[in-house]
Amino acid sequence: MQITSYYPVLMVEDVAATSAFYRAHFDFEPAFDAGWYVHLQSKLQESVNLAILAGDHETIPAKARGSARGLLINFEVQDVDQVYARLCVRPGCRSCFRFATSPSVSGTSSPKIPTAC
Repeated sequence: MQITSYYPVLMVEDVAATSAFYRAHFDFEPAFDAGWYVHLQSKLQESVNLAILAGDHETIPAKARGSARGLLINFEVQDVDQVYARLCVRPGCRSCFRFATSPSVSGTSSPKIPTAC
């Protein structure tokens, strides 16, 4: 068997809002959009894909519906300062987000999950 593609699928409550977030902040565009399922592809690198799925959709077995847990998505970029500058443009902005930092176990500062402005 040869695997031709591999990407995470996020099971969420609001497909449109989640899709809009990744489109606005990570330069994804929809390759497919059925409303309850959106397949996103990076504008810059077509091999980078992400799918968004409505957690209550009938195609998901009833016992598995809801929100998935235990998934971390890591985006590695060449210039984190450039991305930070682009995303954190002005205080109080509702369309950008800020990274908070906190001491890590080793005592150095590490990024936390971004929060909306």
